[in-house]
Amino acid sequence: MDLNFLSFRKKVDQKLMSIVNSFKWVGLGQFVRILTQLVALFYLTRLIAPADYGLLAMASVVMNLANIFNDMGTGTAVIQRQNASQGFYNYIYRINVFTGIFIMLFVISISPLIVHYFNRNELYPILCLLALSFPISSLTIVHKAKLEKEMAFQAVIKIEMFASVIGMILAIILANLNFGIYSLIFQTLITISISTLAFLKISDLNLSFKSNNITSSDKAGVIGFSGYLLSFNLINYFARNLDSILIGRFFSATVLGAYSIAYRIMLFPLQSLTFVISRVFLPHFSKNINNTNKNKQDYFKALQGILSLSAPLMLGLAATSISFTALFFDDKWYLIGELLLWLAPTAIIQSALSTTGTVFMAYGKTKWLFILGCIGALLMGLAFVTGVFFDIKTLVFLYFLANLINFFPSFILMKKILNFSYLELVSVIFRSVFPAILMFVLLKVLQSFYFLDDVWFSFFFNALLGVCSYIIFYTILNFNDIRQIKIILKNKLRS
Repeated sequence: MDLNFLSFRKKVDQKLMSIVNSFKWVGLGQFVRILTQLVALFYLTRLIAPADYGLLAMASVVMNLANIFNDMGTGTAVIQRQNASQGFYNYIYRINVFTGIFIMLFVISISPLIVHYFNRNELYPILCLLALSFPISSLTIVHKAKLEKEMAFQAVIKIEMFASVIGMILAIILANLNFGIYSLIFQTLITISISTLAFLKISDLNLSFKSNNITSSDKAGVIGFSGYLLSFNLINYFARNLDSILIGRFFSATVLGAYSIAYRIMLFPLQSLTFVISRVFLPHFSKNINNTNKNKQDYFKALQGILSLSAPLMLGLAATSISFTALFFDDKWYLIGELLLWLAPTAIIQSALSTTGTVFMAYGKTKWLFILGCIGALLMGLAFVTGVFFDIKTLVFLYFLANLINFFPSFILMKKILNFSYLELVSVIFRSVFPAILMFVLLKVLQSFYFLDDVWFSFFFNALLGVCSYIIFYTILNFNDIRQIKIILKNKLRS
């Protein structure tokens, strides 16, 4: 056999193993993160009032904006840059540290304006404490990005898991000691501090503030790439945080608290599925940027996998949202179940949309991201501004419609990069989502025919029925794909 072929085959196998190993560790890390979030949802919400979560959501309006400036897309720039020099790393490091200090001072200085807008004096100490996180986290943006660039996800995820578990334990202890909202604040600070110290310890980078080893080539392209990415993130910020800004102003802290928890539940597919795919595929796509056909195939496989999991999960949740809320939350959180009726299907759309950003960044199309961000912000803004004149349920429904419309321009531009046909895209979406729609219809129809007094039995009966029906519907529409997967698995077991 040709030695060149054997060498090529070995390199391909090594790349495949690297990707599989990366998915394994990122998936494990995301599982631990979801576990800690579930503890916060189902345990801490019994100890901390909805109004306190509403205060945290108000503070998050400022913190989310500050987070954008704290990174400014420089971490992504490190991953995307090929053959980066020491001077380039020093340049990014200097930007991040100075920006982190500036953001901390900025948040503290504008806190009176935030307090005045929401008319809640309790926000003063909350904002000042959370502001401390920015100079701390800015120290290791470059270190972490370089590790991800090298696909060293095992080390990254171990640090993130350890930090998140310690933070969760601290939050539980403080909540039981009646620290209320400060349990969540100190959880954030200790998690960031631990991960920062760990990344500094394991990184092989020796960064400096000195500018004498930074050349013009090190600076080249950073402002253009990160500038459009920063602009997109800013636009995306207003699209994603305008709801909290308006709900906190025109409704109440209790309503905002319930909405923020329902929104977190909605984000689970994004955080657990899309985040894993995007985190691994960004360096993968960047390295194979000239092989568009391969990237297209990989992308469609990832999209089908995400939709095949998020669609049944979220539509199943929408069908059982009332019993789900009654089962896992106190009576004071009843509004969550009503909001999930439209937030859950919104999560399916967002899980597909969020994958597009990875492709745009890998191909350096951050300008396109900015344009899409403007379109999305306009649609979300119209939905939220209109919604506050009605009620919170109407606002959530309009938010769903805005996301549905926003789907189309994103994938029109995606087609220009990956050169797929609309028929290919429709096929992937139909085979992934339509079985979940059939499952949802089946559950809603059957719920109208039977009445179950026991909440536990009702919820788990519907969950079991949903899982079984989805598997049947999915198998019918994807029979050939499932058969190929079985063949591959059998061959691997034999070998």
